[in-house]
Amino acid sequence: MIQLFNRNFGLKELPSNILVVLPITLFFPIGVMYAVLGFFILALLLSGEYALKLTNVRNSPLFFPALALLILSLFSSLFISDSGYHPFEHLLHYQIYFVLLMLISVGGGGWQKKSIDVFLVGAVYGTSIFFLTRIFAFPNWTIFRNYISYEGNKSVSLGIFLGIAAAISLLYSLHENNKNNKIIYGLIYIYISIAVLFFAKTRSGHVALISLSLLVIAMNFKFRRSSFILSIILAILLAVSWQSSTLFKDRTTRLVNDLIVFSKGGTPSMEAARLEFFVHTGEMISEKPITGHGVGAWRAQYPDRARGLITAEMSAPHNDYLLYWAELGIPGLLALWWIWFSLIRSGRNFHNLQGQILITLTTVTIIGGLTNTILRDWRFGVPIMILTAAVFAGGTNKSKVTI
Repeated sequence: MIQLFNRNFGLKELPSNILVVLPITLFFPIGVMYAVLGFFILALLLSGEYALKLTNVRNSPLFFPALALLILSLFSSLFISDSGYHPFEHLLHYQIYFVLLMLISVGGGGWQKKSIDVFLVGAVYGTSIFFLTRIFAFPNWTIFRNYISYEGNKSVSLGIFLGIAAAISLLYSLHENNKNNKIIYGLIYIYISIAVLFFAKTRSGHVALISLSLLVIAMNFKFRRSSFILSIILAILLAVSWQSSTLFKDRTTRLVNDLIVFSKGGTPSMEAARLEFFVHTGEMISEKPITGHGVGAWRAQYPDRARGLITAEMSAPHNDYLLYWAELGIPGLLALWWIWFSLIRSGRNFHNLQGQILITLTTVTIIGGLTNTILRDWRFGVPIMILTAAVFAGGTNKSKVTI
């Protein structure tokens, strides 16, 4: 049984104790997560030790990359953006990694392992709801709605979070020495994977599950029986889901066909209309590839460039790379890559399991940014920062930490 809170429970420990339970909120309506996050911010302010918190932030390998992105986006808002773009309404979207710095200001400690364990408990809950809603008629309450039908980005995020949870379960299984625990984590991996492949309402969940599973196996592959067994299990899951899951097979097939049609100059189906983002955002990029058009420019310019298309009504290009390049130019992309490089380098320096989880979380952000604005939409970004804090807190440029 997980001992959630420190025995010496006090105001100083309150922020880290809130971080322990915060990951389970990712499987509930978004308002629950924001409410608990609000309590965390309040506890952070009341718990004191501000000098120590600032030192934790300052010593983080992420501090200077995040500061560089802040300065760059602020400069863009002041000197490159047109005033009609309302840049300061969009500036906050580029500060998502300052949310991570705020979370890790509490420092490392025993709360980190508990936080990841709670996340896995939440994933098992979410997976169970996916199964149960197929067996029983659940009421159409908000708490269940995202599991029953597609409800936009929250449904997409559930698929991604479950894909992450499956990968972490697989990592735990590979690093576990106790045979019984190894089997339990392996079964959790299979249980979550089935839900993602058969019931998740998003291809992003499928991509997260498959790519992260392959990454985990690659990071831990050795010529021994367990590695081959895991590879076979993953292959069987994919084969069975391809033959049995209409959603997985049909959506994947349509995507491939749309890519072929689009590459030949044709018009893809409505489901792949986001491919138009590459055309019209690409026009913006080609005009100002170095400096970009400034913060807020995409939202102001794209509707006119895509007049008459479905994508003209959308608020973001469903691609972090396109957004950063169009608005912040090449320096914006470089600042973002510096952040990711710092996280991956830290993952390589940390304890084996902790580092691999950090690399896994960074990879899902890198891959997810190809098909969603993971960093701009805080329904994706904040949860990933919450999970990243659980393995990144306490790390410095000079030390190695373990959970």
